[in-house]
Amino acid sequence: MRYTPEISVSGCARYFTLELKEHDVDFKKLEQYATLAENGLLSGMMKAYTDWLKEKMLCDENGFLFLLKSRFLENRNLFQNRLTQANISFHNRVPEMLAHIRIGFEFLMLFLTDKTVLNNGTAENYKSGLDEILVRNISETAEIAEDESPTVRFVQKLKTLLDSGRCYVDKRSTQSEIRGKGYIGMEDTARFYLLADAVHSEIRKLCAEQGEHFSISKNQLLRQLADEGILIKQNGRNTTTIRYNSKKSMNVIILDKSKMNL
Repeated sequence: MRYTPEISVSGCARYFTLELKEHDVDFKKLEQYATLAENGLLSGMMKAYTDWLKEKMLCDENGFLFLLKSRFLENRNLFQNRLTQANISFHNRVPEMLAHIRIGFEFLMLFLTDKTVLNNGTAENYKSGLDEILVRNISETAEIAEDESPTVRFVQKLKTLLDSGRCYVDKRSTQSEIRGKGYIGMEDTARFYLLADAVHSEIRKLCAEQGEHFSISKNQLLRQLADEGILIKQNGRNTTTIRYNSKKSMNVIILDKSKMNL
């Protein structure tokens, strides 16, 4: 089953997603590396690397910061151009995320060449190989973050709840005072007026029944809906009180149907 972090699309764009399938992990090799880790080899390698960074880079703090900034900008531009030329759809945070990964790899290659573990030609080949892997990964996973975002799933599950009759909304113009099981709010031609707690609870139940999870909190969900323009704020708030039947009132979230593709 595939899961992505239940955060905004912008947040997901900061993650490098690896989709693992059955048999992708070689458990025999994993056991070998676990044994090496228990014997202190991996921690010793990390200490050697951090000692090298301290000796080679941190002796000139300002120069090191300038180098990091320049490498970040150059790598970000590199991936912006590579992704654009390949006609890959990407969030504007993706090249930044890839730039950070490449910077870390560049310093690893510098360390290994300085210690004569690798020669310069091999290190360059590894960097070129990394670039291909990163671009291919984004090509394969660029749509996952958007498709699996909490707001997209919220809209999809809301449609399922309404289409199946499991939940219902009244017309705002003919709002009844009798509320049956599954009542989650009202609607007019342009907007939904939903009870936030009720709809959030129903969607979580539906996801659980379908073997999925929807663990994002109600308040986080409302903030993301507002950030994407689906939720209409009132006086800076995500919820508002509306009146119906002249005298009655209820606290709701207002959703713009035109942004929901229903």
